[in-house]
Amino acid sequence: ASGRSASMRDYVSTAEFIDVLRDSRQTARELDRGERKGDASQFRPAAARRIADLIKDCPSEWLNRSEVLVELGLAFGELADFEQAAHYLSAALASDELDSCTTLAAVERLANFESRLGERLATAVGADAAKRARGAASIETAISRLITLGQLGQTAERLALLAGCYKRLAQIRSDRDEIRLALDQSARHYQKAHE
Repeated sequence: ASGRSASMRDYVSTAEFIDVLRDSRQTARELDRGERKGDASQFRPAAARRIADLIKDCPSEWLNRSEVLVELGLAFGELADFEQAAHYLSAALASDELDSCTTLAAVERLANFESRLGERLATAVGADAAKRARGAASIETAISRLITLGQLGQTAERLALLAGCYKRLAQIRSDRDEIRLALDQSARHYQKAHE
């Protein structure tokens, strides 16, 4: 692709497209860490729009490839568009490719984005009961996903992610017993993660 505004027609392979997605992720991380000058709150929506525009021009067969779906999910997650992140990572997970590029780390990230989406939905200004319920369901899906991954092997990362999910669940609950149970689970998993 040249210095002009790129479209999918400028890319001859998925690898070039994936490089654009990785560059967006890297820029977002550098802005967050203060390693790059600029405003992350302005960069994120602009980058997400650019990626959405690229997807519109994307050859449909590319959107069936797990490597592209994973990178789209990770890029949208880094740009704090957790709904799109969960959508693309879920699609990668559901892919029936024999040579799937969906890793366990990508599934961990999916759970993290689902949890963060759930918190965002449930705590949004003016969130009604349906939106709060959808948020809670998203966090519960993340918890279930991480418990299933834990059956393959518990890692400090999975335990910390699970603890964070329970913490988010406690933050959106209104029943004292549910809050206490979620906080107990969060503390237990954080402790196990640091043992």
